[in-house]
Amino acid sequence: MARQIFINGRFLSQAITGVQRYAAEIVKGIDEIISLDDSIRRKFQFSILAPKGVGRELNLKNISLNEVGRRHGHLWEQLELPFHSRKGILVNLCNMAPILKRQQTVTIHDVAVFAMPHAYTRSFRIWYRFIFRTLRVRPAEIITDTTFSASEIKKYLPAKEKRVTVIPAGCEHISDVTSDHRIISRLGLTSGNYLLAVSSLNERKNFRGFLAAMGQRDFAKYQTVVVGNLNKKIFGDSAVRLPENIVQVAEINDAELKALYANAGVFVYPSFYEGFGLPPLEAMVCGAPAVVSDIPAHREVCGEAALYCNPYEIKDIAEKIEKVLLSGDIREEMIAKGKERAEMFSWKKSAQKLLDLISERFSP
Repeated sequence: MARQIFINGRFLSQAITGVQRYAAEIVKGIDEIISLDDSIRRKFQFSILAPKGVGRELNLKNISLNEVGRRHGHLWEQLELPFHSRKGILVNLCNMAPILKRQQTVTIHDVAVFAMPHAYTRSFRIWYRFIFRTLRVRPAEIITDTTFSASEIKKYLPAKEKRVTVIPAGCEHISDVTSDHRIISRLGLTSGNYLLAVSSLNERKNFRGFLAAMGQRDFAKYQTVVVGNLNKKIFGDSAVRLPENIVQVAEINDAELKALYANAGVFVYPSFYEGFGLPPLEAMVCGAPAVVSDIPAHREVCGEAALYCNPYEIKDIAEKIEKVLLSGDIREEMIAKGKERAEMFSWKKSAQKLLDLISERFSP
């Protein structure tokens, strides 16, 4: 008899950030693999458990969606999900997991609540630290995005005889869509003549450094576009106040986002701390030369395909941006290297790694 594998579907009720993107694309990858490999179907039966009224589906062929329970949010995840998943393995892909569940996998994307605690509200920081510490000593398989994040988990959440499996993100979600270039004219932009930043506006993304760098050089002829918003429940009032001349886009679909990447003069991502950093990978696959902060996660993901800046040195951020904008040769070389580098990352490959882990640790 096939063993039950339940997927924590709370992410279907949440706004899409990199974390929810990771969950959705991994699940789609598993669904695709099941279609091609009947042996998976014989070993495991996959289904998503989600709160009622999630409002979003993934159009899957082999994985069912079951809306269960009465509650929502953390209460649903901690109190009801363990009951409904009691007869199988639970796969959690978005940092959180029910502490009462024994057999499960937990994906912890980063431990920024320990490394940069001031970037979060007190309540959010306390809750996540408690959950992470509890899960680290529970009988759960820990997954993360990079070897850097794995080392950080071992640093802040030490547990003897506990391994951490690295399963990176992919980029087909943006590479496979057709660009909607109408957004360029709608925002009043000129192709190749704007700087692009994509992320939430919380403190660790270093938007203050980015904006300060804009004043270090003559960037007046370039427009600046910021795609992102701020969740005050998580980050409090730490958001940067964007000047009026900045074009801010709070909500966008993948086709529009791809067009913004493809037409950007340079993509800038000078964050202080990342577990993976999906936007630089998206930028590279779409043909945007990327200036990113010189931190371990970016080095691991971007390799030699990005130009690195010191996120604590405003002058260096400005110089690296200017270097890309003023040199056509450097720009073209970075675009070619970026596309080549992005080919190393695939949601389907990552989904297969998760299936391999499940087969190894939980085979019937």
